[in-house]
Amino acid sequence: AISESVLALYDIAQAMRSRRGETGFIEIQGASPERQLRFEYDEDGFPCGCYKEGSYVSGHLIEELMLLANRTVAEILAKEQPSTAVFRTQTQPAPYKLKKLAAFFKDVEGVRIPKSFASLSPKAATAFLASVRGLHVEPIVNREFVCSLERAEYQCFNAPGDAEKRDVSHYCLNMKFYTHFTSPIC
Repeated sequence: AISESVLALYDIAQAMRSRRGETGFIEIQGASPERQLRFEYDEDGFPCGCYKEGSYVSGHLIEELMLLANRTVAEILAKEQPSTAVFRTQTQPAPYKLKKLAAFFKDVEGVRIPKSFASLSPKAATAFLASVRGLHVEPIVNREFVCSLERAEYQCFNAPGDAEKRDVSHYCLNMKFYTHFTSPIC
């Protein structure tokens, strides 16, 4: 019975993950190289090798379900307890940062900058990042794109309805409401 439940959750998570591009969820491949590179140590504690950490199905399953839980709780809080809710928000990158980024990539082979780059929607950002996937410039594009992003913040509102009136969306997740109801994966 447990294995059937886990397999059902796996199917749901896979469906959610496959729709990320459609929804404008910005997934930056390899943006955190420190999480992917692992070191091996000899008996004296000195580095003697390194390897790239793999990506595991179980991690994807947990990630998708945590995102779903966090979004669902945020939507309920926005509707039923807006004066006590704490949202995780991220605004769209500042136009000047995106213009600077576009200038940086202007002459880089393989990088095509969309005309509306200074007001990049999450869906357009997803398409832009997908356009360089697999190219030799992908790690540089991803790193520079991450640097252009605004920092995510926590926000709360004192008056009922404030969350509905104000932008509490999360740019990279392309979600209107998001909170950290669950613990992050480390």
